[in-house]
Amino acid sequence: MEQQSENTEQFDRYLLDQMEAKEKALFLEKMEADNRLKEEFETYQIIFQGISYAGARELKEKLINREKKLRTGKGLTFYWKVAASVALVAVAGFLVLRSMSETNYTDLYITYYEPYPNIINPVDRSTSSTG
Repeated sequence: MEQQSENTEQFDRYLLDQMEAKEKALFLEKMEADNRLKEEFETYQIIFQGISYAGARELKEKLINREKKLRTGKGLTFYWKVAASVALVAVAGFLVLRSMSETNYTDLYITYYEPYPNIINPVDRSTSSTG
């Protein structure tokens, strides 16, 4: 069992190209000398390629589905652009109309200004004197 896990680790390192040149040469020599090891490696290589292919296919399907969603959402972005354009025109129109109307601030002041009554310390400045 320990031998098999060691072989599996070596197979993975070889297939993922993580071995140095010297280590790779020793591994290939060992595999040429042992037919059982060579058969085990070929079987492992087929399984490894199948797993890689399945993962790539799954990723491809996810990307295709995402692309379809983006394509169908294209119509919605058009409506958002139209809505943003209408809002921009409305705001610009409001600002132009507001800047064109002249405001008479003196009349506005006279109309709405009323001082607060001083009820705490009223000062009476009348000309009549009492007392």
